[in-house]
Formats: sequence, structure tokens, C-alpha cells
Amino acid sequence: MKIRFVPAQPHCFAYGGFDIQMHRTLEVLRARGVNACPLDFWSRDGDFDIIHFWGFDATHLLAAQFAHRYGKRIVLTPLVQYLTFGARMRYVVSLLEGAARDRISLGRLVNRFLIVNELQGDTLRAFYGVPQSKLDVIPTMLDDHFFDAEPRFESLTDGFAQFLICAGNICARKNQHRLAEAAITAGIPVLFAGNIMGGEEDYAEAFARLIAPYSFLRWNKWMTGSELQRAYRAAVGVVLPSFEEQQPTVGLEAAALGKPLMLGNKAYATQKFYRNAYLAKPSSVHHIAAGLKALVNDPARYTPPCDVIQECRADRVADKLAAVYTSLL
Repeated sequence: MKIRFVPAQPHCFAYGGFDIQMHRTLEVLRARGVNACPLDFWSRDGDFDIIHFWGFDATHLLAAQFAHRYGKRIVLTPLVQYLTFGARMRYVVSLLEGAARDRISLGRLVNRFLIVNELQGDTLRAFYGVPQSKLDVIPTMLDDHFFDAEPRFESLTDGFAQFLICAGNICARKNQHRLAEAAITAGIPVLFAGNIMGGEEDYAEAFARLIAPYSFLRWNKWMTGSELQRAYRAAVGVVLPSFEEQQPTVGLEAAALGKPLMLGNKAYATQKFYRNAYLAKPSSVHHIAAGLKALVNDPARYTPPCDVIQECRADRVADKLAAVYTSLL
């Protein structure tokens, strides 16, 4: 079984949780002895069985048409919006512009869609006519260390303790500016971990100016995996009042670590992995501040269950992936 991966965009321009997930998938497949690697567009070697596209993007259409013509099996992991009023309006506009029609054409060539939950399946069926038989639920994979017994860590830095952590690229969608305003209002320490998202430099600059006078707000642009793990362990809770997500990894990591969680009160937050999370109105600094206080004052009430998150273990995700690939051969 030989598998080739195609990313949604060049990593030099954009790299986030979706791309991290793609590389983790490659790693677990290779660990199982599967011949999986990125597709080399310059190579003439077509000796592979399955092409796996990441991102339900019209830019994949031409490559998918060639793959279909040459008898390759096609797997696609999509980024799709949930069925909200706004998503329906954007879909209509996309139909008029032609991008949605290209995605419909692409969807007809795909043998299997790998979705993170059934809510994404609702969107694919409603907007793109994808049949249920083409859908397989594969949740986001977590690194094994999130399931390890908790080690003892001291505070991240001297004088910085009892903090909440917000991990993710700094951008308007993830809403760190309002989160910082809420933290200032509530007087609660927050560690922000994440680089600047391309095209969001003005937003990041305003965010940096906002937090600069407050010692209880920290922004670490670059953190190694071990540093981020240490920060998660030391944090008293995890927060991400984002406007839009698919299956935010930070929420899964909170569940695996037994940390209280706050998310934005949006469609993505209704997933089973985030049950019990505090849901704050992302446009309201007041609501977010109330959520910060709730996590600190009553953490057990807002901690997601630890049972269902076991589905995100790397070995379980790898089993599901292997079963899907095998079924196509």
C-alpha cells in the first residue's frame, strides 16, 4: 500500500493545526511500515495506490482529475464550515463565483472523505451532495504525551503562576485581542502561545500593544514541543474563544490533560469532546471575562470528560486510517 499526500497550501506561506495533523498522520503511518510520503509534483514516478488530499479546495481539482484518470484511489480530508446561516450564505456566494461548483466536481472524484465528526458530514451532504457511504469519521490525533500521567512541573517562570493558556496563531479569527481585554478586566494571568498568522500583522501589533503594560499577560511567539507541553501542564485551564474552528486541538488537549476549557459559543464547540466546556460569546469581552473567572473558580464544572477523548489516541486514529486505506485497495 503506497500513499501520497498533497497539502492544502505551501507550508512556507501558511502552517497551522491542519498542517500539523497532516504531518502527524504521516508519522503514524510510517511507524506502522506504510509507504506514505508527500507527493513530489516534479517526479515521474506514479507507482502509488492512493492520493490523499488535505483541504477541500478547488485547487486540487486538476490533480484529482489526473489521479482518477490513472486509476488512483482518492482520499480527502476537508476543512468545511458547519451548517450555520452564515455558512449557507457564503455557500450561495461561492456557487455564484464558481468555487463551490469546482468543489462539487472534486467531490465526485473522491472515494472517501475523512471528517472529524458527523457535523461535517451534514455540511458535505447538504452543500456538495456527498453520500454517506463516502464519509468516515477520523478525529484529530493527539500526541501520546497528552495522555501520560501528569509529571510535576514548577511554574513556567518566576512570578508567573495560576495562569490560563491560549495556544494558536495570532489572528482575528482566534480572537486573542478580546481575550486579552477580558483577562485585563478579570485580572487573570494568561499565556498566549503562537506565531503571527500571515496577513494578520496589524492585528498582532495591536494585540502586542494591548498586553505590553501587563506583567500577567505573556506572549511566547516560539515554543518548542517540550516547552509547550510544560506550559500546558503548568496551566490551570485552556481558553480559545474563537469565532470559527473545525475541531480545535487545544480543546482536545485540555480534555486529555483534565484541564477546564473555555471555547467560543459557536457550532464547533458542540462536539462531544468538548462537553462541559464554558462557552463564551466571542464578540463580548464581558462574556469572555466571566468565562475566565468561571474556569479559575470552578474548574471541575468546566472540565471535559476524559473517556471519549481516548478516541484521539494516535494508535486508535491509525487503526481507523489503515482500515479506510485498506478498504480502497
